[in-house]
Amino acid sequence: MTALLAMPTTVASLLGAHRGDVLADALHRNGVAERALRGTPRLPADAERVLDQRVGEVLHRLLDVDLGELVVEGWAERMELADAVLRTRVGRAAEEVRIGDHRITSTHHPTVDVLAGGAQVTALRFELVVTLRLRRVVAVVRGGLLVDVPAGHLAADAVLTLDGDELLRATGRGPVGAVVRLGDGLLLPGPLVAHPRPVESDVPAAVLPMIRRTGDDPAP
Repeated sequence: MTALLAMPTTVASLLGAHRGDVLADALHRNGVAERALRGTPRLPADAERVLDQRVGEVLHRLLDVDLGELVVEGWAERMELADAVLRTRVGRAAEEVRIGDHRITSTHHPTVDVLAGGAQVTALRFELVVTLRLRRVVAVVRGGLLVDVPAGHLAADAVLTLDGDELLRATGRGPVGAVVRLGDGLLLPGPLVAHPRPVESDVPAAVLPMIRRTGDDPAP
């Protein structure tokens, strides 16, 4: 498990996967490439190493999930915020909202399709579960927009698995305001269009081609 002192802002940074090679190492430790390519003919000798590296790079991009966006999506169901948005929408009045302690769980399935010679060898379907626990949150709503989160504590947990095997797990703690980017004010999604919790998110699959060796299979 990785415990981070500074509050990360994305799932990749929460998992300590600041670079693709961190994920490649986790894939290698769990023998992912060996299992994925078993029985595939005419692959280069370094095919497993290349697969770990390239899947790690692709997975790193797919894990670029913003923690602040997950928080805001979860707040779409908070009626205390929705009521404050309605009350302040006309005019520039500001209202401070105390949000009860709550949990947001978001589930994602980043997928990498592996091709060799134009044919699919396998599909690596990962599961990512992000759990956000928020306590003592104070938000400021003005003119129907979320403009400040001056108080609140966030504990974020992330678990990345493949076929039930855990690859990475990490926890980060810090102020809620460190992950929510407000700019000049954030329009909160309404409760009528909010996704039910837990959120199921299927990230579009990434296609990863592998190069076959030319020539006949080696004799056994």
